[in-house]
Amino acid sequence: MSGFADSLSVIDGVVDAPYCMGIYGKGGVGKSHLAAYTEDPFYVAMEHGTNLIKAKKFNVHPKSVDEVFEMVRWLLKNPDGFKTVVFDSLGFFQSMVYADVMLKNPTTGGSNPQPATSIASYGYHSGYAMALPYFEKLLVGIDALQAKGKNVVLITHSQLKNVTNESGESYKITDFALQSPNNGDVSELLRRRLDVCLYMESTARTVKKKSNYGNATTVPLVGSRPEVTIYTRATSSFFAKVRSQDESKIHDYYSIDPNDLDGSSKAIIDAVTSM
Repeated sequence: MSGFADSLSVIDGVVDAPYCMGIYGKGGVGKSHLAAYTEDPFYVAMEHGTNLIKAKKFNVHPKSVDEVFEMVRWLLKNPDGFKTVVFDSLGFFQSMVYADVMLKNPTTGGSNPQPATSIASYGYHSGYAMALPYFEKLLVGIDALQAKGKNVVLITHSQLKNVTNESGESYKITDFALQSPNNGDVSELLRRRLDVCLYMESTARTVKKKSNYGNATTVPLVGSRPEVTIYTRATSSFFAKVRSQDESKIHDYYSIDPNDLDGSSKAIIDAVTSM
């Protein structure tokens, strides 16, 4: 009888494997549209905004975590005709997770159980702990998709979070808009798993305008598109990363050219995925 050890062999060199990418930023910054420039994408579209993206997707939006997992199983059974799977977005998936946790655990438990009105209703952050396995199950599905040769893109919104350093000083950082208590930290789970993580930031173009009193104020430039910057390396303010054979070829940030949205977006995706 052959065992696991009998299936092992040695690889000496670089392995060309599918990637797992995260894209996060504020709503409306263009995360879903950027993902459309990955290779032959297929959207597991939990947000209705993806209806406007010209890419493959299912004819319905999932309404529960079970339906999301059914879609993953369908993709595994029907792997032809796409190269990248885009989950859009994890924030919507998290809402489905919380709904399922509360459906299966309608009271808070303990000596004085109360109706569970939110995921925070459960004592000692136990609601978040019950939610974490759903994300771990999703990562198992992602592993299976990558084993089929598929790239995976995970999209989520950003939010400001309070953190405290070792000296006890508090400050704010931009992070995934996902749960992050100590016993159910989805954000940290994803950070370890991603090969590429892009943080997108939109900045309005402005001009100086003088008032009737001679004072100059800064106002948005009417009729102009905001400047969109995509960051690839972490700073003290946000998380980002790109795993690459030659990191010198990866810029700290890229900008989307408003006059060439298609060309510049595709060039950015090509640059950060040529690992």
